[in-house]
Amino acid sequence: MKNTFAKVAYYGVEVYVNKFYKDNGMHRRIVEFGDNVIEYWDTETELPPFLLVHGFGAEAKYQWYLQIALLSKRFRVIMPNLLYFGNTKNRSGKFTVQDQVEMLVDFLNHLNISDIKLLGASYGGLIGIELASQKDIVNELFLMGAPVKYMYKDDIDRVSKIFEIEELHELFIPSNPAQLKKLIHASNGKPSWIPSFFLKPFQEHFYEGSREEKEQLLKHLIAVRDELKEKEYQISLPIHLIWGTNDPIVPLDRAEKLKEHIGDTCTIDAIKNGGHMANLVKPKSFNRILKRYL
Repeated sequence: MKNTFAKVAYYGVEVYVNKFYKDNGMHRRIVEFGDNVIEYWDTETELPPFLLVHGFGAEAKYQWYLQIALLSKRFRVIMPNLLYFGNTKNRSGKFTVQDQVEMLVDFLNHLNISDIKLLGASYGGLIGIELASQKDIVNELFLMGAPVKYMYKDDIDRVSKIFEIEELHELFIPSNPAQLKKLIHASNGKPSWIPSFFLKPFQEHFYEGSREEKEQLLKHLIAVRDELKEKEYQISLPIHLIWGTNDPIVPLDRAEKLKEHIGDTCTIDAIKNGGHMANLVKPKSFNRILKRYL
């Protein structure tokens, strides 16, 4: 009975989220170039392009649906899945942050786009700032909960203690519904009321088909931590940091350090009681800030 209810609930959420995309003219597409197969959503309008880059825990479809109505009024909204999320993949097996950056560059070239605004969440924010620092493509950058150069060694111990896990992949690549519930806690900045059994179809959909690939992504992300720590981001374009005050993964002090590092071109806005994914937990506050800069 519980499994049946969970499946019905899963399809109900799918219908709910899909409606946001349908109502705002988002079309799902799949393109292939080189070794890449890229799944993405696109309003396909003549408006200036705005690229949305999701975080590690979710696919693009579930990351940004509450921002689509706001952005699609003024921009061509383009929302790709990163490598090994959803139906996006690389046939030759590429797993580094730089591989994700190069995929986005090739993807934008494929669409004949060379001038974008970019909003990146967490892992996607790191990829976004790397893209902005390497290529003259991004004209304005928005980051949420992105560790960038401020991932510390003791962060793993701190996060492991908060969420009672042995290994980091238990949180970011959950192998059962109870672990996914902990990831939702991290995203929300507070414990989730959702029963674990309800999450089984979501956990299977998001993680079971690409577990090994996601583990490789996480492994390479941790390995590059010291290299990122030494990076100097000399970027002159406007950068806006939008952070949840209750982010247990990348605390607000990392945004403050990043603002200090970048300098006068950088702004910072804190969303009270927002978690790691403040755009989903506090969408009205997040969208109000986003709209102010746009």
